[in-house]
Amino acid sequence: MPEGTPVPYQRPGNLTYAVDETPPIVRLLLLGLQYAALDAFYLVLVAIIVRRSSATIDEKVALMGISCIALAIGTTLQALRHGPVGSGYLAPPVFSATFMSPSVAAAQIGGMRLVYGMTVIAGLTEALVGLCLHRLRIIITPIVSGLAVFIVGLQLGIVGIGEVLDVQHEALPAFPFHLLVTLSTVAICMGLSIWGRGAWKLLCSILGLAVA
Repeated sequence: MPEGTPVPYQRPGNLTYAVDETPPIVRLLLLGLQYAALDAFYLVLVAIIVRRSSATIDEKVALMGISCIALAIGTTLQALRHGPVGSGYLAPPVFSATFMSPSVAAAQIGGMRLVYGMTVIAGLTEALVGLCLHRLRIIITPIVSGLAVFIVGLQLGIVGIGEVLDVQHEALPAFPFHLLVTLSTVAICMGLSIWGRGAWKLLCSILGLAVA
């Protein structure tokens, strides 16, 4: 190929739907249901934070509702195909465990108002860093990014073991059942994600939850 000739686009082999393609309506609805179920799990992080604050029951319920609205707005903005904000993909945001420990500490010290202020400052900081990310690649290398993801995974693992496996009551007769359900869910989700085809691969998460 002569130098300067543009390289023709090659569709990735593992890509099921591109940004300009629309899945069948039934599959699209099931994908939306799957994303909604996965987002609901991340609401546990919000519940952990508000539980550590001095907010009333009504305020805690309102905060959970506002969190759901925020997820809907974020999903809509990400799905936009025009402008500098959206990508055109169905990529619902989730509540990051990166801020969970600082948010819990803020809720205990200054209540939810301190959490709000910290969240706003963190969001503005991330937006500014995102604008300069192409110039910071020499610092934010894949190794640094991988370490950050690994630390977040460890933090989520600690919460997950306590909340899902109920390890504080491992002597109870129901603990083996908790362990079996957890392992079977993970195995089904991973198996369908790796070896599944078509709708089985796309809906691996919700199918794993349904079977378990």
